[in-house]
Amino acid sequence: YCSREVRRPSDSVRFILAQNELNSYASFLSSSILAYGSDYVVEAIQLIENLIANKNEVVRNQAYFSLGRLSVDESKANLIWDLISRNAGSENDNDCCASILTATLHFGESHPSYWSQVEGFLISFLKNVSTEVLYTISNIIAFRRVNVPKNILHLMVKQLSNASSDCKAIIDNIDHLLVRLVDINETSLAVDLLESILISGVEFKSLDYFSSKLTGNYKALRNYIFTKWFLYGEAMLCRSILDLLIHATNKEIELKAEMTILDNERKKVFVSRK
Repeated sequence: YCSREVRRPSDSVRFILAQNELNSYASFLSSSILAYGSDYVVEAIQLIENLIANKNEVVRNQAYFSLGRLSVDESKANLIWDLISRNAGSENDNDCCASILTATLHFGESHPSYWSQVEGFLISFLKNVSTEVLYTISNIIAFRRVNVPKNILHLMVKQLSNASSDCKAIIDNIDHLLVRLVDINETSLAVDLLESILISGVEFKSLDYFSSKLTGNYKALRNYIFTKWFLYGEAMLCRSILDLLIHATNKEIELKAEMTILDNERKKVFVSRK
């Protein structure tokens, strides 16, 4: 409807903002904004800038959502980047911050020349992340919602080491992310993340998908991490080995040491006793 006539997107936004029950209608704002034609991108950006200044967090959330998905050419990309980087520091609503992250990554995917600036921005933006932002990170990179460069992937995975065992939705996403990381040859990154969340209290039984892969497909990886964890001596990691084996029902698991780690006789004896 809004894309049929030039004036309809702005009329639609005005109609929504005039409603007494704004929160019930605000979720339609992004559809109105994204209906602007390519010849009216500047007007759409100006409208988004006005909405970002709105005191209603649902309105702002819709503005950030639209910002990341607005189709602009390189000549106007700096206008989008300016709005993202300028408003991120002053936004204090957790859902809005999650939308800013999503908008930033979509922007980087659409305009790859900005990835270096995006990385610098994320280093600062992700210093103290909320549960909402952590969930967004886990969802985007676990299911490849956005294609990001390796350095951005590493930066975001590092944030997930702070995930709480109480946040089931995040842990479920991490479960799929661990499999994806192994499958794209980011095994070291996967092991680091796995160790971090297990030490923080996440149980192996919460990682159903990855556990099934580890007891079935990933035999070499299983041998490696078991050997490493026995040598490391961290109680939570050793306990995790037992938990994994207990829940590996109907599977015969042969334990083999990763000999490249056992570079002296003392280590070999220690691990064999374990």
